[in-house]
Amino acid sequence: MRLPKPILPFIFIFFSISISKGQTIRLDKTALAGLVSEETVNVIFAYNELTFDVTYIPEEEYLKEIHEKIARRSNPKAAYDWQRDFKKGKEEDFPKAFVAILNEELKDHDKVPTFILGATNSNYTLVVHTHWMNFGWDIGAVKQPTKARMTLYFYRTNDPVNFISKTEIRNAEGLVSDSRYGNGLGPLPSLASLQHVYERVAPNLAKGLKRIVK
Repeated sequence: MRLPKPILPFIFIFFSISISKGQTIRLDKTALAGLVSEETVNVIFAYNELTFDVTYIPEEEYLKEIHEKIARRSNPKAAYDWQRDFKKGKEEDFPKAFVAILNEELKDHDKVPTFILGATNSNYTLVVHTHWMNFGWDIGAVKQPTKARMTLYFYRTNDPVNFISKTEIRNAEGLVSDSRYGNGLGPLPSLASLQHVYERVAPNLAKGLKRIVK
C-alpha cells in the first residue's frame, strides 16, 4: 500500500534514532497514550520513493539492473523468480514477519493492543515506510549486512494526514554471517536477510511500546 501523502500543516512528535544491533526505539508517551485503551492497531507497509544502495538508485532502475545481473550470472528464470519473490516479500512476507514478532513480544502485556495488517476499523494506524535498502555482501573475509532505513508513523485512522508520532530508523541491520541469510546465494541478493531487518526492528518497537503503557 502507498503511504498517504501528508498535507501541511500536520502535527507530529519526531524522534530520530539509529538501529543496528538492538538499539532503543523511543516513543512519545503522551502522543501515544490513547493506545492503552485500544484492542487493535492497523498496520500498513509502504515503500514510496524507495531507493537502493549507496548511490540511492530508484527502485525501477535497481530492479532492472538486478534482473540483468542475475540473468547474466545465472539464468533469466532465476532473475524473474527473484523479482517475483521480492514483490511478494514487500507485500506479504516482510509485513507478516514483522507483525508476528511484534505481537509475540507484546503478548504478556494486556495494556498493549494487537497489531493487525489491514485492520482498517482500528482507531489507530501504524505505517512502516521503508525508503532505502542495501542488500550488503558476503565475500568471505569481508561482510556487509543487509540494511534498511524506514520511518514509523502513527496516526488516527480517520485522520491519516496528521501524524501523532514519527520515528526515523536509520541503518537497521539484518544478518549476513548466519547461514540462513548470507551464504550460498551466489548473485542473488538475500531476501531472507532483508526480512530479518524487520524481524529485528519489531522487538525494539515492542520495547518502546511497553514503556509507554506502564
